Amino acid sequence: MSHLPWVAQEFMGLSQIADDPNADRVKNPTSSTPTTFSLNWSYSENGPYEPTPEAGVCTFMGPWEEEGAHRIKAALDIMREHGYRCQQDDYHEDLEVLGKSTDDIVFVVTETCGWLHIRCATKEAEDFVLEHLAILTEESRPDFRMLGRVPHVEVTTKMGDSANGVTMTSRTGNGAGEDGISTLFELKKGTKIVAKSLCTYANIGMQNPGPTIELFEVAEEWRCQGYAKLLLQGITDHFENMFFAHIEEVKFNVFRCETDHAHEWFRRQGFRDWDDSGEELGKYLGVEALSD
Repeated sequence: MSHLPWVAQEFMGLSQIADDPNADRVKNPTSSTPTTFSLNWSYSENGPYEPTPEAGVCTFMGPWEEEGAHRIKAALDIMREHGYRCQQDDYHEDLEVLGKSTDDIVFVVTETCGWLHIRCATKEAEDFVLEHLAILTEESRPDFRMLGRVPHVEVTTKMGDSANGVTMTSRTGNGAGEDGISTLFELKKGTKIVAKSLCTYANIGMQNPGPTIELFEVAEEWRCQGYAKLLLQGITDHFENMFFAHIEEVKFNVFRCETDHAHEWFRRQGFRDWDDSGEELGKYLGVEALSD
């Protein structure tokens, strides 16, 4: 199943608007124009499709210093040295770490595609990771982090000229009964959602860590207005602020780009064909800017 069939059409500038019975509505959408989304937004392969923010929770992630399961063990050893408790010893699973004097789960530690993930349930846990795990201790680079901080929150920001009434809401968290973490981005014109994208934090099939566009769609009636590129720019800025200032060479992936039109559109935005099949695209955050 292609996740990006609509990328191949209107908002890539390749549409046949003259043949569209709703041509006038597409060209000039108004506040009363409906929004039709056609992708399956109740499905995701690399993370939860419905992320749920949680107050005070965040996940640290990044290419920590050890390899494979040794990465998890090394992190757990540091936690244990400071009184935190973990009875599990299978370092290929999600490991729950209990508090120093309670049976509350304060950390969940796992490894995904070569990145260490540490979910912190409390502010105390977050402060501990920042002090003991997240900072690379080199005198020449005292502020360089090995782990980026991903808060489980919902945030709304203005996009472009404030007069245009366009905002982007990002909603990050785990899903109910689902593994992993994801972020749902919604581009709004006023209160109307006109474009959206689901992003996970790894392309598991390609074993590429880092932000991954899982789903991306502009509402059928709102294409050819520049919203696709505006949404992609907002997503890129979001992840650059989160990761690039702290972690070098962070991959930004596109998962299963299965149409020629979608492939060409993302290539024009600076993404490259990483698997030589045209389906798995990506670029490095902070290195390749969006094209004009």
